[in-house]
Order: sequence, then C-alpha cells, then structure tokens
Amino acid sequence: MEFRRIQKDWRQYAKTDVLSGFVVFLIALPLCVGISVASGAPPTAGLLAGIIGGVIASMFGGSYVTINGPAAGLIVIIIDSIDGLGQGDGMLGFKRTLAAMIFVGVFQFFTGVFRKGFLGKIFPSSVVHGMMASIGLIIISKQLFVLIGANPISKAPWELYLEFPSRIVDLNPEIFLIGLVALAILLFFQFVKLPYLSKIPAPLLAVIAGIMLVEYFNINVSSKYNLFGKEYTADSHYLVQIPSSMKEAIIFPDFSMVGTLVFWFHTLMIFFIASLESLLSASAVDKIDPLRRSTDMDQELIGKGLANALLGFIGGIPIIAEIVRSKANIENGAKSVWSNFFHGSFLLLFLLLFPELLKLIPMSSLAAILILIGFRLAAPKEFIHRYKTGKEQLIVFLTTIFFTIFIDLLVGILAGVTVKMIIQMISGVKWRDYWKLKITGDEKKGIWKISSPILFLNSFKMYDNVQKSIDAGNKFIVLDVADANYIDHTSMEIIDSIKEDAMKAGAKINFKWGNLKAISEAETAVKRNVT
Repeated sequence: MEFRRIQKDWRQYAKTDVLSGFVVFLIALPLCVGISVASGAPPTAGLLAGIIGGVIASMFGGSYVTINGPAAGLIVIIIDSIDGLGQGDGMLGFKRTLAAMIFVGVFQFFTGVFRKGFLGKIFPSSVVHGMMASIGLIIISKQLFVLIGANPISKAPWELYLEFPSRIVDLNPEIFLIGLVALAILLFFQFVKLPYLSKIPAPLLAVIAGIMLVEYFNINVSSKYNLFGKEYTADSHYLVQIPSSMKEAIIFPDFSMVGTLVFWFHTLMIFFIASLESLLSASAVDKIDPLRRSTDMDQELIGKGLANALLGFIGGIPIIAEIVRSKANIENGAKSVWSNFFHGSFLLLFLLLFPELLKLIPMSSLAAILILIGFRLAAPKEFIHRYKTGKEQLIVFLTTIFFTIFIDLLVGILAGVTVKMIIQMISGVKWRDYWKLKITGDEKKGIWKISSPILFLNSFKMYDNVQKSIDAGNKFIVLDVADANYIDHTSMEIIDSIKEDAMKAGAKINFKWGNLKAISEAETAVKRNVT
C-alpha cells in the first residue's frame, strides 16, 4: 500500500469513512464475538482479530474498501486445529493454533513478496463453493443446539443433524426464546426491503434484544424456573464469557508441537483457506467498488500476513477480507482504507470501555446470527448456480460437500479436485495437459496464442502473460484460444477476470474462439471444441 496515497485519502475521505467505519463496527461487533466462540476460541480472540484486521491489515494491505476480520468460513478450520493440536485440552489447542498462525502469517507475507497472489484465482471454483457450502452446513449443525440451549452428544455434522430432532424436547425455553427472537429480527431485515431499514445493523439489534431478555429473565445470575411442571436452569453459562481485564485477554502461543507433522498440516490448512478466501473476497469487492479500483493481491497477502502473525502472538483468530461487511462498508459511503481502520479502532474502544456489556450477550443470539450466515453459505441458489454452469460443475460441487460433511474438509477438497480431473479426462484432457500450457506470443505486441487445453492448474500462465501485456501499456490485446480444444470453468472465470483487468486499464481484448462452444448458457461455462 502506498502511504502517500493513504495520506491523500485521509484528507479526502476521512470524514465520510469514519461514519461507514462506525456502521461496520456495529455490524462486526457481534460477528467477531460469535465467530470466535463458534471456533472454540475465547470471545476476545475475535475482537482482537477485528481490531488488528482493521488497524494493521488496512494500512499494509492492497485493497481499498474491503473490511478485514474473522469470518465464518474459517470456523471449521480453527475448530479442527484446536481439536487436533489440543488433544482434548481446548485452551492448549488454541495456544498451539496461535503458534500455527504465526507461520501462516509468515507464509502469506512471503507469498505476497514473491508476487504469487494470483495463484488464488486458479483453484477450482466449484470446489471452493462446495467447500463454503459445506462450512455453512457444518456451522448450522453445531449452532442449532446452541440456539435451543442443549448440549449435543454427537460430533460429526451428519450425526448432529440426525440427533437434533430427538433433542428438541430438551430445549431450554428461555434460551430458545432469546434465540428465536434474534432469528426473527434477522429474518425480518432479510426479507423486508425498506430503504431506512438497510441502514440498521440487524445483527447488533438481534444482540441488543437478547441482552434485554437476559435482563428480564435474570439469566446473568444463577436462576431456576419451572414451566409445565419441569425445572430448568438459566444462568451465565448461556452467556458470553469475557475476561475481566485486557491483560487476561492476551494469550501467548505454544510452540511445543512445531516439530510434528500434525502441526504443519493445520498450519498449511489455515494458510490455504485463509489466503484463498481473502483473495476471492477481495476480487468480489473490487466488482462493487464504486470507484472501480483493483486490489493489489500480492500486497493484500502481505497485509494479511503481518496481521495474522501479530494475532498469533497476542491471542487472536485469523482474519480474511470479509465480503458481507465490505458490502455494508461500501453501501454506507466508504471510499478508502480509513473506513476499515476506523472500524477496528471503534472495536478497540468498545473492548476497553464497555467489556461488561459483552458479558450480557446470550450465546443463543449469536447462534441465530451464525445459523443465518451458514444458510447464506449453503443457500439453494448456490446449488442452482452450479447446475446452470454445467452438470459437471454440480457433480464436483456435491462431491466436495458430501466428503466434507461425512469425513472432513481436506478429504472433501481432494475429492472435489479428483472428480473434476476425472471428468475432464473423460472429456479428452490428458494428464500432461494439467502441468504445461502451450502459449506463444509477444508481450510487447500483446498477441498470444494457446494451443493446448486451458485448465485450473495451468491457467495462471495465461493470466500472467496477458497481465504483462496489460502492464506494458498495450491498448489492444489478442488472445487466440481456437486451438485450446477445452477450457474449464475456472479458466473461464480467469478469462472473465482478465477482461475486467483490461477494461480498468483502458485496454481491449479480442478473443478468437474458433470452434469452441459453451456447454451451457452461463458466461463462465466450460468451452469445448465441437468439431
């Protein structure tokens, strides 16, 4: 990030960005706490992530209006890390996860320094969306029990779904009512589209309603009540547990497992998922940036790396570029990184000045927020969209979900990628095609010809070469893919990204498709040679 530009943005946009930053702070506050608790980490770990994501990552990143912070997409990864590294001890697992985060930050930093940020674009999108849908389903499976105030026996997501119907009779009425009110508020704001309502942060309103009910039911003190002849307990166990001082909120990493394979497995998983989600979210935010600016993906990873390494040292959970909060940021007039900075600053002030309020937040209200987030990740429209891009994309998408839910996330990702490659080989793609792209051309003239299949594993060469022509100042670029024979869905998305990059640079790209035809009406559908 250019600090001269940041200074210029301060003079130009600080007054408007402080307001958007405050609105995002109101949205982020319950989400930071909820995501952290759902991840098996202390609530303050999420607040520290929001603070560092706003104050540090914004200043050293490569984006403009994205909001950095903890995200639901990382919940499953952090839970797995804490469980895998803690061996039954949650706090020890968290401390060892903090050590892993330091290395994650270092890896992200050097990935950006060596300008490899574009590699995030080449991962199969159907696998990515399948992964996110799986995470949504896993979040819902766990938070349903929190919503009703019951403790599940099962551990696996599919077992939790099977167990839930029989456990409804064990719900705690007061706790469930609080969660139900929060869910009703969130759904009201979701479906009732009125201009003045769009400015109100629904998650915060849901939490405030929950706090009011906590006070009404006296849940902040140990209390028992009877309903329909049955006795229930509603006490602080159902509320967020916050340390009494900032000193207690700071947790230091444990490096005792650095020499083990399981440590590096979880480190690489966090690095992979956090980096991929950040790059994808930053790309999505670029498309809705009112000033049509492009994120420097390499610098973005540098900023995330510095922030995540610092969070590992002080006890925070990992951050990514978060698209929902970023969208709210833009809708409230954000123009520069200062909105992100202010959002983090307001979180810090709240944690320092009003920590006691956090202790009144009911877990069931946070569960309602997370259930809705989970539903968005696994919404029916995601399944429909995959189908519209081609049946093979739907197969890859469903395969990823199936193996993630029934085994784990890593197996789901590997299964999705494997099925994608099998489908492509059935379509005529050779094993050697994945590792080599036959591309010839002239960077200065901006003329490129590709004469081999363009696939998710080799498409970065196409992106890199065309990008060099754009950076060289070419205003007219030719990309001849007539002899490619096969272009997969991920590569078509990269081509779509190339078009946008060229347009922002004032260049025009002429594509020569030859006999390549799309297998569906979707713009990024697979293209095959029909001759």
